[in-house]
Amino acid sequence: MFLRGVDSGPTVVGRGRILLALKYLYKRQYHDLSECSTMARSDVRMKFFWPLGLLAAACGGPTIVPLEMPLASVVSAGQHSCGLTAGGSAFCWGSNTTGELGIGSTKDQTAPAEVAGGLTFASLYAGWGHTCGLTSGGDAYCWGLNLSGQLGTGETTEDPVTEPVAVSGGHKFVSLSLGGTFTCGMVAAGTAYCWGWNQLGQLGDGTQTDRSVPTAINITETFKELEAGALHVCAVSTTNETFCWGSNSNGQLGLGATGAIVVSTPTPVPSALVFTELAMGFRHTCALEAGGDAYCWGGDDLGQLGVAGVSDLNLPVLVATPQPFVGIFSGAGHFSCGTDAAGTPYCWGGNSYLQLGHQSDQACLVGQDQQQIACTLVPTPMTSTMKFSTVAPGLQHTCGVAVSDQLVYCWGGGNVGELGNGQSGEDYYTMEPQLVVGQKGSG
Repeated sequence: MFLRGVDSGPTVVGRGRILLALKYLYKRQYHDLSECSTMARSDVRMKFFWPLGLLAAACGGPTIVPLEMPLASVVSAGQHSCGLTAGGSAFCWGSNTTGELGIGSTKDQTAPAEVAGGLTFASLYAGWGHTCGLTSGGDAYCWGLNLSGQLGTGETTEDPVTEPVAVSGGHKFVSLSLGGTFTCGMVAAGTAYCWGWNQLGQLGDGTQTDRSVPTAINITETFKELEAGALHVCAVSTTNETFCWGSNSNGQLGLGATGAIVVSTPTPVPSALVFTELAMGFRHTCALEAGGDAYCWGGDDLGQLGVAGVSDLNLPVLVATPQPFVGIFSGAGHFSCGTDAAGTPYCWGGNSYLQLGHQSDQACLVGQDQQQIACTLVPTPMTSTMKFSTVAPGLQHTCGVAVSDQLVYCWGGGNVGELGNGQSGEDYYTMEPQLVVGQKGSG
C-alpha cells in the first residue's frame, strides 16, 4: 500500500473520555486505518461502541456511521462514487465540489454519506460533476453541477445543486447514462432522450444547442443499450446496429476515415459486429460481443484500446483479452476493465494512481511535452486475488462489488476520499482493494 501524507480526517468532537481512551489504545499502535479498524473491532471493548460510530474515530479518522445494510451496487465517475443498499438508500463519497454527492453541502466525504431528500432509488448513475437516480417507478432525480442544464429541470444555475431535484418532462425512464456535462436516458419503448451541454453534438438532436429538459434524439430507431462518455454517446438499436454521436476528436465514434469531428445526429458504426454491452471513456469506446470478445476504438495515448503497438483508431479493433469477458467497463479516465466468468478484473490504460489494480511496468509518453505516465497496454489481471461481480471505473480510482462478501471495495487514487475508506491525501493511492467503511456485515 502506498500511503504518503494521508489526511487524518475531521476532528471528532464529544463522547468524552471513552473516545480519548480508544484513540490512545489504538492509534498509538497502528498507523494504517484499516489495520487499526480490524484490530479494534476484534476487541471486546469496542463491541458497544461500534454502533455509535466511534471505531474510525478511535483510529484517528472520521466518525463512521454504519449503513443500514451493505451496499448492493456501486457507480463511479470523476472523483466520486455512490452506492445503493438493497433497500434503495443512496450513499455517496469522494469529491463534492459541485454537490455531486447530494448530501446538502459541498464538503468532500471520505466515507459514505447518505443522499439527502429521503428518496429511495432502484438505480444510480454517476457523471463527472453530477449524479442521478431512478426510482422503481422510473422517475429521474439528479443533483450536482447544472451549468448547462444537465440536471434536466428546465433551468441552469452556476450554484451547485446539493440535493436531488426531479427531472422535468414526466418521462418514465428505464435507464440513464451520464456524460461529462450532459445526461441521456431511455424509456421502455426504446426512445432515447438527452439534455445538457451540446456544443459537440452529444445530445444527438441534430443541433449544437444546449437543452435543459429531456430532448428526443434525432432518429427513428429505438434502442436497447445506450452509454454516454465524456463528450460522446453510443447506442445499440433493437435491430442490433450500433450508432454513435458527439465528439469524434480521436475516432471514438468508430465511423472510419470519413467521420467528422463533430457529429450531432446518431450515425451507424460501419461494422457488422453485434454488441451486447457498451463502455464509454474520455475519448475512447469499448464494447462486448455476446461471445465475450471485446472491441475498442478511439484515443489510445495511454493504451486504453487494449492492443499494444497501435495509435488512435477510428474503427473497432479486437482487444487482446486473455479469455472471454462477461462484462466491460470504462469510466471518466483513460482506462477500461473487463471481468471474466470467475469475476477476475482485467484492466488496461492509464495507471498513474494504480487504478488498474496492478503496477504497470512501462510508461506512455503523453502530450507535447512527452510527459511519462504509467500505463498498461493489454488487459492485465489485478494483483489482488479478489473477485468482483461488477466494476465501476472513475477518473483515477475504481470500485467494485466483491463476490466473496457482496461488499463494495475501491482502489486507486484517494486524493479527496474516492476510496470511501475514511482516508484522503494528495499522495494517497493503493492498488489493494479497500473496504468502503460502514457496511454492516463487514466484520
